[in-house]
Amino acid sequence: MVVAALEIAYLVERAHMSSPALPYLYAETTRTLIFFKINYLPIILRVATMYCMKILFISPDIEEKPRGINFILKHLLDSASSNGDEVGILIGLPATNVFSESKILQDKILHLHLQHYLKEGRGSFRYFIKGGYRKRNLLKSIIAGQIFKPLHFKIKQEYLSSEQSIAHKLSYVVQSPYVYQFLTRNIPLIPKIQIRRLVKKFNIDLVVVASPSIIGKKDVKGAKLVHFIHDSMPFELLETPPDNNTPTRYAEQFYNAVTESDLILANSEDTKSKVLEIKKNAQVNVLYGAASNSNDKTKETSILETLNLKPQEYHIFISTIEKRKNISTLLDSYALGGDRITKKLVLVGGAGYGIEEIYEKYNSLTSYVQEKIIFTGYVSEGDKYTLLSNSYSFIFPSLYEGFGLPIIEAQQNGVPVITSKKGALKEAAGDAALFIDEPRDANEILSKICTIESDSNLRTNLIDRGTRNARKFTINKFQERLERALNNLRQ
Repeated sequence: MVVAALEIAYLVERAHMSSPALPYLYAETTRTLIFFKINYLPIILRVATMYCMKILFISPDIEEKPRGINFILKHLLDSASSNGDEVGILIGLPATNVFSESKILQDKILHLHLQHYLKEGRGSFRYFIKGGYRKRNLLKSIIAGQIFKPLHFKIKQEYLSSEQSIAHKLSYVVQSPYVYQFLTRNIPLIPKIQIRRLVKKFNIDLVVVASPSIIGKKDVKGAKLVHFIHDSMPFELLETPPDNNTPTRYAEQFYNAVTESDLILANSEDTKSKVLEIKKNAQVNVLYGAASNSNDKTKETSILETLNLKPQEYHIFISTIEKRKNISTLLDSYALGGDRITKKLVLVGGAGYGIEEIYEKYNSLTSYVQEKIIFTGYVSEGDKYTLLSNSYSFIFPSLYEGFGLPIIEAQQNGVPVITSKKGALKEAAGDAALFIDEPRDANEILSKICTIESDSNLRTNLIDRGTRNARKFTINKFQERLERALNNLRQ
């Protein structure tokens, strides 16, 4: 970028050769010899820095499991650093590792205080400790892990995942215990103090928060604020956890993100529309997620043999096994279908909210139907792609999705898709899916399954269209969209 700036200065110099008496500096670049005047140095610096920013990302952690928010965040980090931006990240450490150097009893006491703090707020400390000074010291002890870690320090793999290339693209990592718990519980004191210090210490230009939060413009004074909003699910869908006043708390975070941010990054047009309902003139850029290249994954594993499965002899669902994914209705459709459904159903994913109800539904089925249904639990990426690429169809009857990356992964692997139209699912699937109009209707899901099993021409057509649709959601296109969005914030 600096070379480009110098070349611009060179052109300006050529246009002003009639004033040779002005002082000039001599600089040698890799492309040419350039004479430029001291007068133009501020211009050069502005041009050179116009393209690069110092960005601080705020995220709970970068998980080992590549799904959801963290999957997109990895690409966000990679894209920003590839654009030449200086990237740092503030992450929360797992609670079990925060006080590894403390004494056992002190460790237990601090954790006890912390749990009260998270549950009841700052007022809870008056029951334990008298006096503001000691109270502040206790808070400092709780966040004892807020250490600036240069990259030459060894960063534990579980904090930055197996994708070591991401770590190499970071300029700094700030590991702070419980930072995300504080934010998600709307207890802002500690994280806001940390963020203000970080912005000042590193001269941050831009703060990007991975999901809606209570962070506002005054907390990033001197920098611009961006929030990534993935969906409005907690306050729109009944099938989400009701614990700890989640809907109200998320609504507060959502409203704050929309009204306080200089820019909103939304993962779909559906999410964008929810933002504009709150603030009509909000600056919103749609940043579709990107499906990872399945060719880079180990597709062939022994998982088929382990599960006694044959290629093309089963339908598959891949995501968290939770209530909002509408698994119970899918099980009902298998119960209603009897012999009309000839292929098994493989459910791939870890347990989520409402898993007890789903297992209860499964246990109520006849043994004949149960034999057709397989729960795998969480599997490795290699096993996932082996199961996906060998399946007959991908069934995703979710009640709501902010986008729907599993659909793109299925299409990318040449697997036809059956899905609902809720949320942004139709947006993700394009014209390349067999759509369920009412996902709560087990008979309709049954009808779609029978259709895909009996109509080979339709199946082939969906595969062809799906392959074309998946090309819209590549990592390269993600980076292009991100660059366009961030360019609006560059000075």
